[in-house]
Amino acid sequence: LARSIFSGTSSGGVSQLSQALALILVGVPVFGIHWWAAQRSAGKDEEERSSGIRALFFYAALLALLIPLTQNGLAILNRLIVNLFGIPSSRAVIGGYQSLSDNLIAAIFNAFVAFYFFNTLKKEWLEVSDKKALTFLRRIYRYIWVLYSLIMAIIGVNQILRYILSFAMPVSGEYNNSLFANGLSVVLVGIPLWVWAWKTVQDSQHDPLEKNSLLRLGILYFLSLAGVIAVLSATGFVIDEFLQFLLDKSTGFRDFIKAINEPLSVAIPLGAVWAYYGNWLKRDLAALPDAPKRAKLHRLYYYILALIGLFASFVGVSMLLSFITDSALSTGISTRSLRSQLAASLSTLLVGLPLWLSAWRPMQAQALALDEAGDQARRSVVRKIYLYLAIFVGVVGGMVAAVRLISLILESLLGEAPSNITNSLLDSFQMLILFGGLLTYHWQSQKRDG
Repeated sequence: LARSIFSGTSSGGVSQLSQALALILVGVPVFGIHWWAAQRSAGKDEEERSSGIRALFFYAALLALLIPLTQNGLAILNRLIVNLFGIPSSRAVIGGYQSLSDNLIAAIFNAFVAFYFFNTLKKEWLEVSDKKALTFLRRIYRYIWVLYSLIMAIIGVNQILRYILSFAMPVSGEYNNSLFANGLSVVLVGIPLWVWAWKTVQDSQHDPLEKNSLLRLGILYFLSLAGVIAVLSATGFVIDEFLQFLLDKSTGFRDFIKAINEPLSVAIPLGAVWAYYGNWLKRDLAALPDAPKRAKLHRLYYYILALIGLFASFVGVSMLLSFITDSALSTGISTRSLRSQLAASLSTLLVGLPLWLSAWRPMQAQALALDEAGDQARRSVVRKIYLYLAIFVGVVGGMVAAVRLISLILESLLGEAPSNITNSLLDSFQMLILFGGLLTYHWQSQKRDG
């Protein structure tokens, strides 16, 4: 309703006015009646006042009000910076087709209602005796702000890096400038917001209720592993493009920079996330007083990395063997396709194998130790899951490869062999060998544990 008053346009005025009034006439009474009933119940019953549902409502309401408030502020800043670069407002990534009055009205209304709920929640913290639900929901609320602001900061840095690396791309200056302007506006909001949110979380660690929080460890695990996966994937793309650049003499350096623009602009900020939160994860694990629990959480991190590395290594070896087969047979595949296949297989292997070795070897050495720690490592549920998952994949993959191999042999004997029978037979045989090797190695490790 306020937007229709300040918009200064008459197009769609009756429809917009009627919809706004209908929302107000229905929404306000329904909210008022239920909020009055909830407040009355909380005033009469302490259990009702300290319930998790009530705490969830307060923190969900604050998120639903403050995140749009932040987005509207970002939209104003985004258009302002875009205009400073002489770029039309429509190129702003946030609020490109909105007006100043649209954003200000939305920000004011959200801030007004958020202020009411914030003061009500503050009163709840003072008067509620059982604060378990409030503490738990506040913890989730704070980490949502950490993730939200961190994503904004990553996106902003990504845009700026794309602008820096875009000198090799044949695009207009306006497009490049809009990348920088949009990235700068998101960074100017996202980084300060992340610093505030993370500092709030860090300061809360002095509270005994917040120490050794499983949610904190879960967030640190998630950010560290997400950073690992993203960085390794981007690194694989960069290595792939670099190998193709070395193998294909027709590819210029500017084409190479253009090809790695996207993965490199993703890898740098997420690499920083991995390094920063991975360091905090190690520090938090080292600070745990319970040694067996500390060892379990440490193993969980390493076995997840080992599983990712094992998968990438298996795919890389499979692609490399397929390249060798295709090169040896020269079955109508172009030289350019073979070079691309070789680059893809080597890049995948160069990323996956070091990761698997760096994660698996410490865990294997720990499990081979003939002491109490080694016994606990061998009995670890995480290790058993890892080994049996690898064994299961080896069995099922070997069965599929064997069925394919026998089927091709029978087709050949019955006189209906496909045209590329030799290539297909070698591919099936190599997959049978790979899955068999995967099964044998991990079965021997499991047998040794027993």
